Amino acid sequence: MVKNLNNIIPMKNIITILTLIGAISMGYSQSEVSTGFLTHLTQSSDFSPAYFPKSKFTLSLPDIQGGITNKGFNFDDIYTLENNTIILNTSNFGDENTIRAFTNIRPIAVMFTVGEKLAFGLDFTTTLDASIRFKRDLLDLLRGNGDEAILDQRREYNVNINANGYTAFGIKAAYKTNDLQVGVKMKFVNGLLQLNTPNTNTIGLTTSSDIYQLNLDTDFGFYHTDPIIYENEEFDINDDFTQTNNRGLAFDVGAEYQVNEKLSVTASVLNIGNINFKNNTYLTQSNGSVVYNGENLDDLINGDTDLSNTADSIANDFDFVSSRTTFKYSLPTTFFASAKYNHTERLSFGGAFALESYYEDTNVALMGGVNYELWAKHINVGLSTGVRNGKFNQLGTNVTLTFLPFELYFITDNVLGFSSLSPTNARVGINWRFGNKKFKMNKDNSES
Repeated sequence: MVKNLNNIIPMKNIITILTLIGAISMGYSQSEVSTGFLTHLTQSSDFSPAYFPKSKFTLSLPDIQGGITNKGFNFDDIYTLENNTIILNTSNFGDENTIRAFTNIRPIAVMFTVGEKLAFGLDFTTTLDASIRFKRDLLDLLRGNGDEAILDQRREYNVNINANGYTAFGIKAAYKTNDLQVGVKMKFVNGLLQLNTPNTNTIGLTTSSDIYQLNLDTDFGFYHTDPIIYENEEFDINDDFTQTNNRGLAFDVGAEYQVNEKLSVTASVLNIGNINFKNNTYLTQSNGSVVYNGENLDDLINGDTDLSNTADSIANDFDFVSSRTTFKYSLPTTFFASAKYNHTERLSFGGAFALESYYEDTNVALMGGVNYELWAKHINVGLSTGVRNGKFNQLGTNVTLTFLPFELYFITDNVLGFSSLSPTNARVGINWRFGNKKFKMNKDNSES
């Protein structure tokens, strides 16, 4: 059954909701991969399901991580501050630009060993992953930077917005024999939020040569869930939002090998699976046209522009219709490999490589680091650096404070990112470890 979107969300709020989801993506990112070679932490099992904990029983609560990454531009180059006002420099954007954000909230996780050869784990995680991909010339048009070369011509643009929210209950098992460890993790996934604009979407723009005015026409659609309802001029959460039937199943598989007394290597494939969205799911499409006179993008960024009138105009002229549908979301599958070299009992070196498939994009990260234990092994400190999507990361750090059974950790790949607008990933959490035990394999698993 096809119905007008007014019956779901009023027309004037379509642009508001899309802008909101884009803003969510600005605040959250792809995981901090150096955690994978920090094997003194149970959290490295996120990258290696074959990981064995150093304690008989570990309770983690909570664990929070998030961050932001980008492609096509440098954050430091796209804006300037003048009299406490942000000025956007659109000329410093690339032809294709992507902002991706990610956050994980894990309120509880448990890992324990059974004998010398078996380890098991349980965890529950809520994930939000969002991205927006756009072209520089579209920013120029929105800002009002006309180009005589395109006057009286029609050009097509594509804007991709993807936002995914889901929970996952994970069950992990690992087995160790001699110098080899293998493991698998099964994740029961429940989709909460989904918004996806296919690459086939187009927005056609024609610029008038008489006056600077844009004629917009659309052949546009997006798949989405309906977690937000709008009643009495207020947004509210759909009562069925957390009770969806959007189920999925995913797996992590991996192995660790002890090459010699000092060197160990790890390889794994993560997030093999998908979510089948069937509940509160829609395909919303637009095939219409509107005249647009532009906005001052600097005023928009600084909150000096009210978009309600523009939204009303677009809502009236664009023909948005929505129909119930089902669709499938493939989780971002990642290949991960790492190595760790224990130079001494206190000094170690590590490296990690991650290759992620995200929609039709590929993200690559290569990290390296050094860690040192001090003060009777109560403090573990480390530095890291590397390359992400072809760009050199700034200096990262990690600190672990251990006073058994209590363990507090903080990890980031860009210390300077907290004082400037630049790509940053960070992770913080607490472990409670009981029953420290020496294992035959891997000095890294020895008693602290």
